[in-house]
Amino acid sequence: MAISWNVSRRQFLAGSAICLADSFVGSFGQRPRQHLKLNLALSSIEIADNRFIRATSYIDHPPGSVIRLQSDHPTEIRITNNTNEEEFVHWHGLRVSAALDGTPEENSFGVLAEGVLNYTLPPSEPGFYFAHSHAMCEHDLTRGPYSGQLVPMVIGSLACAESFDQEVFLTSHEWEPRIFDTAGNERSLEEMHHLRIDNESEEGEEIPDDGWDIVYRAATINGKILGAGEPIRVRNNERLLFRILNASATEHLKLSLPGHCFLIVALDGYPVPKPALVEVLELGVGERLDAIVVMDTPGIWVLGSPDDQHRALGMGVVIEYADRAGKPIWSPPADTTPWNYLRFSAVTKNEELSNNNLSYRIERRPSGPDGFERWAMVPLSSVQQKLRVGERSRITLYNNSDEAHPMHLHRFPFELTSIAGQPCAGIRKDTVVVPPFQQVQFDVLPDNGGPALLHCHNQMHMDCGLKTLLSIS
Repeated sequence: MAISWNVSRRQFLAGSAICLADSFVGSFGQRPRQHLKLNLALSSIEIADNRFIRATSYIDHPPGSVIRLQSDHPTEIRITNNTNEEEFVHWHGLRVSAALDGTPEENSFGVLAEGVLNYTLPPSEPGFYFAHSHAMCEHDLTRGPYSGQLVPMVIGSLACAESFDQEVFLTSHEWEPRIFDTAGNERSLEEMHHLRIDNESEEGEEIPDDGWDIVYRAATINGKILGAGEPIRVRNNERLLFRILNASATEHLKLSLPGHCFLIVALDGYPVPKPALVEVLELGVGERLDAIVVMDTPGIWVLGSPDDQHRALGMGVVIEYADRAGKPIWSPPADTTPWNYLRFSAVTKNEELSNNNLSYRIERRPSGPDGFERWAMVPLSSVQQKLRVGERSRITLYNNSDEAHPMHLHRFPFELTSIAGQPCAGIRKDTVVVPPFQQVQFDVLPDNGGPALLHCHNQMHMDCGLKTLLSIS
């Protein structure tokens, strides 16, 4: 394994763990190894004609591209960091050791500024994953998931009984984030850092009680705003498999296609027990979804966000049937039934609760002196909460806030067992949206030890404290 020479003590220790992981991979024998390179560099991304975004990205994998790997082969990873900041590449959804997971919280191995990092990923379960930056943002709106460091990744093939004629990948992302207060005033990061409440000073400025928000100037699918990229060209009665990734830093995603329905066949890359039709699909930040659409309504359509403002920023793509011409048509969906994981659940079964149950309450705290929101995951037990290798554990998340939270567990998938008190079974995921003032339960079975991060995938919430580090022994 090759690493840059100027490593920190933390990286040296993590590197030792990687060497052990690499030697473990060697036990797979002489299986052919596949190779994957990620080159991190500042680049210009053209989201529309003569409209460019400057952002750090994986320049070998521009917007709209997909990484494809075989499931039964180890993968030699080479990451080259051409920036002046240490970076972390997180393999979202993969079962890997903490050292390889690409997160500073888990003491993973990072790639130094102007450095190179090489290691080996073991063979992985087939699925729909993605790679993205997990660098600590600390409200720096150019880093981490605010940047262009994101790419969907497919390992193996989808285990789906439904046939399809064409596979279409759609990755959503927003660009040029800004900080606004609730009065509509834009603030620079420097202003936010220096803002303080001083009721006795005429120069003091009172901070709004409900904090701040992230607002974007552009939204894209596959790196293009609506109408700027090539349309998705289809034929009448063709069956499309849409593979959709919400790679936003903070924004929930809804998509609708006038005159068509989505047959949901997989969530986060795992086939659902009961495929179901929906008119509007929804994904929290970090979620992936696979859906079959029968193209039986010829025309030129907009597949886009039902939210007019989000669509106006560019969140959509044109669907063009063969031999059709004219302007793309958008119409709002007729069915506004709320999204619910339960519609894809198997018939539930009676199951004894695990002896190891962990519970957390998601709380919004008063804003800090800089005006930023504050969030916390409060353990609901005085006993130190741990997971055990080879033991099924149940985790309960209570959302004590009026916002939905896409909660992501690193390194291991989980199975949903209840949503808002309603039992479910058979739905495997790695990210789940916890609705406002509701609870979600899921079971996880770790197969190796070490720390595992559980956090909100809304980067602003994570920066403001909505995360916890689970211990696995």
